[in-house]
Amino acid sequence: MVIGVTGTFASGKDEVARFFITQGFHRYSHSDELRLIAREKQLGETRDVLFQLGNQLRKEKGNEILSKIILKKLKKPAVILSIRHPDEVLEYRQGLKNFILLSVDAPRKLRYQRLVSRKRAGEDKESFEDFVRKEERELQNWEKEIQIILSLSSLKILQQNCDI
Repeated sequence: MVIGVTGTFASGKDEVARFFITQGFHRYSHSDELRLIAREKQLGETRDVLFQLGNQLRKEKGNEILSKIILKKLKKPAVILSIRHPDEVLEYRQGLKNFILLSVDAPRKLRYQRLVSRKRAGEDKESFEDFVRKEERELQNWEKEIQIILSLSSLKILQQNCDI
């Protein structure tokens, strides 16, 4: 079995993964793959850098590129975090027999508090207004930029194509 986890920033995706890890699941993350690439290119690992890098990779190699990278190294059972684009889900649906997608969310103010307290590169200095602005940017127009699958239009597309 492979569990995919999508959701808004700092919504609790890692907490969901921790549960599955205690059950013997291997952990993978699209964001971690982007961090590795960013380190190799010496770009830094801020949210903005990862956002831009993800967009660039999707534009150059297809929206499903991060799913393809993870599928090559996948050991089952697995939990896969930070799925952002419907094509990534479709790639997992095509490549795996037992793939389930979970969606995680929490109130915006709570997520902001979590974001600041986890102290990832650049996040601990981000204002609430910046957090809201970046999140709204990321929720727009999934065809052109990295997207969180929680937007209603994306969910409708997934429901039509993935039987969820």
